[in-house]
Amino acid sequence: MSTDFEQPARDEALERARAEAYSLLGALLRQPPAEELLARLGDLQWEGDLPHPLAAGLEEVRNSSAAYSAEAAAEEFRLLFVGLGRGEIVPYASWYREGVLKAGPLARLRSDLAALGIAPASESSEPEDHAALLCETMALLAREEADQKAYTEFFREHLAPWMFDFFRDLRGARNAGFYRAVASLGLGVLEVDRSLAESS
Repeated sequence: MSTDFEQPARDEALERARAEAYSLLGALLRQPPAEELLARLGDLQWEGDLPHPLAAGLEEVRNSSAAYSAEAAAEEFRLLFVGLGRGEIVPYASWYREGVLKAGPLARLRSDLAALGIAPASESSEPEDHAALLCETMALLAREEADQKAYTEFFREHLAPWMFDFFRDLRGARNAGFYRAVASLGLGVLEVDRSLAESS
């Protein structure tokens, strides 16, 4: 008789949903959605019985995508993240954690990314601690099935300390409409990852 302990069954539907949610967040926080993406999001489907916060966030994005044009989403993006000199929301870890840009959190992030063998895309002009790039990194790590530990440690160090506040601020922003739904999706996937991190 084997004495090996059984590993808990992987929830592959949840793993895919987390990766896809972070990938979608990265795309929507990097630039406003084109009409084609909005149309696809209006038909968004997912498999399995996902945790409520994540399923609710996906549903809110689906509903909002059907209600907004690309032009309206682009104007909202400008007001939220670009503005005159600065938008309503500043989407950088260094800003949220230390109140200045390109500070200690960015240096620590760059060191951890190098240790993971992840290099920033050559065409990216944003510092690596931009919310979009961090979500894209989480999507990449979520697809690395062999290293759940690296995924959890990256979440604890680089997302959990500030990104809940970022998405709460985005959801409550004066100019948020479509991006209120994006914030709900962000909070949903963060809540799932916080629960998984606490149980690991």
